[in-house]
Amino acid sequence: IPTRNAERYLDHLLPALAAQTLQPDELLVVDTHSQDATAARFRAFGARVEVIQPQQFNHGGTRRWASRQVDAEVLMFLTQDA
Repeated sequence: IPTRNAERYLDHLLPALAAQTLQPDELLVVDTHSQDATAARFRAFGARVEVIQPQQFNHGGTRRWASRQVDAEVLMFLTQDA
């Protein structure tokens, strides 16, 4: 999940993720240097959070980089407001 200042969405997103009947083996969040509690709340939820600088973010490139950070046969990409 690529994020940036997503805290306002987390009261809806985190319970929805927790309610999924099929849970992921790993939840990777790529946070673009949020200035709110996004990274901390995702960590408390159990997600692995990697923080990048804003100039490093690229919609396709960041997702491709993230896909290389996990060992998985199936990947599911979400957005912070999904």
